[in-house]
Amino acid sequence: MNQLAAHRETATRTVIVIFVLILLAFLFLDYNNRAAQYSRLLSERERVASQKSFRQQTQSALQTEISYATSVPAVREYGYQNRKYQDGDVPVVIVNPAHSTPTPIPTAVPRTVETSKLGSWLSLFINSSEPVSP
Repeated sequence: MNQLAAHRETATRTVIVIFVLILLAFLFLDYNNRAAQYSRLLSERERVASQKSFRQQTQSALQTEISYATSVPAVREYGYQNRKYQDGDVPVVIVNPAHSTPTPIPTAVPRTVETSKLGSWLSLFINSSEPVSP
């Protein structure tokens, strides 16, 4: 009976040791996964931080350009460069008179070409833009 009890105790200890080893293996694997994920997240955070600083610099540069482009000196410089405005000129904005009628815009009249059914079929096979008259 002593041998049976000793054997059971040894078997129980073996099962407990195996269970503890398996548990430690799972914990170690989980730790490795978490460490790898942490490393990946740190590198992603650095990448996003660098993108953020680059975009802030770009935004600052664009705001500077916008503030210059909307200023009076920029408009004058643009006029000088394109010869639309010269030194000493007074810029004038042309405004239509209050009671003037606008000039009508001419409309194009569509041209109709009368063709036979045979001419329409020929134009499909000959690949021309104008229908062929038989």
